[in-house]
Amino acid sequence: MDAFRSILLPAPEAEAVVGSFRRDGDWSHRHGVPAHLTLAGPFPLSTSLPHTELVELAAEMRGTRYELASTGMLGGALCLFPADEGALIEWRNRALALIGEPDQVDSSWRLHLTVCRPDPASTAADEVARTLGRSLPIACEVGEVLLAEMDVSGQVRASPLR
Repeated sequence: MDAFRSILLPAPEAEAVVGSFRRDGDWSHRHGVPAHLTLAGPFPLSTSLPHTELVELAAEMRGTRYELASTGMLGGALCLFPADEGALIEWRNRALALIGEPDQVDSSWRLHLTVCRPDPASTAADEVARTLGRSLPIACEVGEVLLAEMDVSGQVRASPLR
């Protein structure tokens, strides 16, 4: 994986529900990154991020409420999706406008919380989705906003935007 930066919205309200699945199924968990939605990113490390403006945006975002209400596959990952992503997409658009260049997502991208990457030949995704479904919806609120960075050696650091 190439070095990159992303802006993350931790979802501590979902941790108890997804933690056991993320432990083995989401590489970011193994690097200490909490359950989260990626608001913007990845960006190459060469992309200049306007730190002060992003800190101000993060402060404005705090308190935004959303619900994680459904499960589904996104690429090879089983994910949780917000019921109404409108407000979060507005925050994403503002972050991208501040940065001044697009992030590196493909046309199938949407806001999501990665739970795990099940073997496509198994029924694990269906089983996990059924288990998660019993705990949905999960009411969430934006608190900390993190800037996560993976360097060329594969080390990951996530720090609050403050």
